[in-house]
Amino acid sequence: MEGANVAVLGRALISAPLEVVLNAVQSPKVLKDNVVVERVHELEWGDSNSPGSSAGRELSGEPSRASMKIEWIGVKLPVVSKRDFCTCTHLARYKDNSVVVSAMSLHVEQHVPFYTRVKPREGYERGRVLVGGWHLAPAPNTAGATVGTWVNVSNPGGHLPQMLLKMGWSKSSAVERVAAVKVLAEEMFTRQMQAVV
Repeated sequence: MEGANVAVLGRALISAPLEVVLNAVQSPKVLKDNVVVERVHELEWGDSNSPGSSAGRELSGEPSRASMKIEWIGVKLPVVSKRDFCTCTHLARYKDNSVVVSAMSLHVEQHVPFYTRVKPREGYERGRVLVGGWHLAPAPNTAGATVGTWVNVSNPGGHLPQMLLKMGWSKSSAVERVAAVKVLAEEMFTRQMQAVV
């Protein structure tokens, strides 16, 4: 199947505070051996008067925003050729104490200084992340816990055999991703609590 969009969603109740879960989400330890991420560039979100800054946030209701990170991601998929992506990732904190880490593909023109670090690489097919990321929120009825939701809608590019889609590859990747974050966050929190005792 040429150019098929693949959507995955995973959600878990994680027995750790939101900040610990956020650290786990951002940790390279949750990536499988078949994924390589290279941070290439960082962009500031507007200036001190933009809605995302602390100066304008009270008036606009906008979330507090961190800088945007541009990354090259390489993925080895089963049965088919390797895929690569150039993404822009952004973190936003909301007044209800939830956090959204969002990502989407970014087209970088050849004249941009870091183009050579994010251009399609030899041996890879270029895919696109249409929308992806995490929504983390304090669990409503479980003190100290977090509800983590991961979504990824992407077009891995190139040919994807029906067999790969039918065997549930995309579902299993969502389960593995959310489970890896849950396990790492709970381990990190346990170590923190043991250090306090």
